[in-house]
Amino acid sequence: MMIRTIGITAILMLIGYSARGQTDPDIFFHAVNTGNTEKLTELLEQGADPNMKSPVGATPLFHAVWSNRVESAELLIKYGADVNEMCTEHGLPIVHAARMGNPGMIVLFLNHNADPDSRDGDGKTALMVAIDKEHTRAACVLIKKGADVNARGPKNHTPAHYAAMHNDVKTLEKLKNAGADMKLTNDEGETPLQIAERLGHAEATELLEEKEDDR
Repeated sequence: MMIRTIGITAILMLIGYSARGQTDPDIFFHAVNTGNTEKLTELLEQGADPNMKSPVGATPLFHAVWSNRVESAELLIKYGADVNEMCTEHGLPIVHAARMGNPGMIVLFLNHNADPDSRDGDGKTALMVAIDKEHTRAACVLIKKGADVNARGPKNHTPAHYAAMHNDVKTLEKLKNAGADMKLTNDEGETPLQIAERLGHAEATELLEEKEDDR
């Protein structure tokens, strides 16, 4: 009888269950991280929680973003993963996608009711995070999908302030076309143009001066 019990336990471990009858987190998150959709589907069909937290407090969707596995994210959402579920330390999935510069993930989350103006722990919106990490494509997707181009973040910076800091002319152009107010000042009383001038960013300065002339 003991041998038979041990054999059953081993089989359960192999298909993704612990001895307590619950999904083994290691096997589950490995399937997410490697994009093993066959195994992930099997585990989800057997009742695995698509919102379970890893030992470090990260959700399966966070892991999918981290490992750049859009197919895993799509499957998790299909089985009920919450795109607005906060990780213990890592914030919302869409913010992490912005941090990683993953426009495909951003679109996926937005199509499933993620808030385009979600913020990180420092108070930056997903758009600010994308710009600050110099992920122009991700930033442009967020702008196109309706992120607030005049949102205020730490030190009252707007997305345009961050774009000016990084001499990101393409994003500045997109922000302006989306209605960003380039006259807004931060806590230091600086406009995006003044930041670009102070940092010696010639391209951003030229663009912002042109925008002022157009007013």
